Amino acid sequence: INSLPFFHNIIHISHAFVQEKCYNIYELGGGNVKNELKAGQIVEVCITGIQPYGAFALLSDGSSGLIHISEISDHFVRSVESFVHIGQSVKVKILDIDEDSHQAKLSLKAIDHHLKRREKRTTYKHPRRLIRETPKGFAPLKSMLPIWIAKTKIY
Repeated sequence: INSLPFFHNIIHISHAFVQEKCYNIYELGGGNVKNELKAGQIVEVCITGIQPYGAFALLSDGSSGLIHISEISDHFVRSVESFVHIGQSVKVKILDIDEDSHQAKLSLKAIDHHLKRREKRTTYKHPRRLIRETPKGFAPLKSMLPIWIAKTKIY
């Protein structure tokens, strides 16, 4: 019971910390809901909360959004905290905005090239040799197929 005020102070301090850190994002956006955000835009947000399934963020118009764990990186994400922290400002891409709830689906990996998977190589150190087709083509296989089928019926 003695520890309850201690935890209350930690929660109060951390909430105040997030408010102070994220207020700048809200101020930069004009601080009003009339600031029209659209899908496809790249915006700066402030991380307000972290859960095992993703990170919550405050957008410049005062609305909230979620960066789902699958939108943080193309690589395996063991912990969301290893990519973002509460109070941190990050640039994200708006994937979608729910008009009714004014909540946004956000993506961190859509704009940060460090979080994307490396594209497949088009050139190789030891290029693969092309397979040369024999003049007979599939004719030897066609002639052997009945023999192979007959052998399997024997066994």
